Amino acid sequence: MKNLLFFISILFILSFYSSCKKNKAETVLIPQEFKDYTVFPEGSWWVYKEIHTGEKDSSYVFFDTTGIGWDEKRGYNAEGSQQLIIRRNDTINKIIGSQDRFTHIYREISSMNTQVTTYVLFNPIDSIGQQAPIQGGVIIQDKTPTLSVQNQLYQDIIVTSFKGVVSENPVNNMGWHIHTATFARSVGMVRIQYFDGTIWELVDYHISD
Repeated sequence: MKNLLFFISILFILSFYSSCKKNKAETVLIPQEFKDYTVFPEGSWWVYKEIHTGEKDSSYVFFDTTGIGWDEKRGYNAEGSQQLIIRRNDTINKIIGSQDRFTHIYREISSMNTQVTTYVLFNPIDSIGQQAPIQGGVIIQDKTPTLSVQNQLYQDIIVTSFKGVVSENPVNNMGWHIHTATFARSVGMVRIQYFDGTIWELVDYHISD
C-alpha cells in the first residue's frame, strides 16, 4: 500500500509539472551525454553481486517519464526525468533534473523514508575533482575510457563519491557516509562501494528498447 500511494503521488506531481510549461520561455534540456548514464527505458534491469559474500541483488525500472515543465524558482522551462526503481523491499524515486542552466543532477529518494535524499551524479561530467553545487557533496573522482567489472569490459567510465545512508531501514541507518559509485555510458551503475567495505558489482543487465 505504501508503494502504491508513493506511485500515485508521483503521477500527480508529474501531471502538474508537465501542464505548467510556458511556451515563450527559455527551455533547458538534459544533455544527452548525461542521459546516457542515467535515463533508461521501462523494463530495464540490472543484477549485482556482493564480491565478498556472493549475495545477489537487482534493480528494475518500473516506471519512467520525461517531460518539460516551468521552473518557478529559476525562471525557465526545464526538462526532467523521473523513474521508479524497484530494489529489494524498497521503491526508489530516481530524479534527473536541472540545478541551473549548466548543471544537472541525479538523485534518489527512498519510499521508505521520503526525507532521505541521495545525490549520486551530476553533469557536466568533466568536472573532475569538483564538488557539485548541491547538498550531498557529490564529487566526480575520475573519468576513464574503460573498466573491467566481473570479466566484462565497459566503456566511458565515470567514478563519483557521494554521501548517503546504507541501511535498508533509514530509521535505523548507519548515518551519512561517503560512498563511491561507478557508471558506464549506456549501461548505468556498474559498481558501488559503501563506506563499510561492502562492494556490489554488475553481473548481468538488460536495457529495453
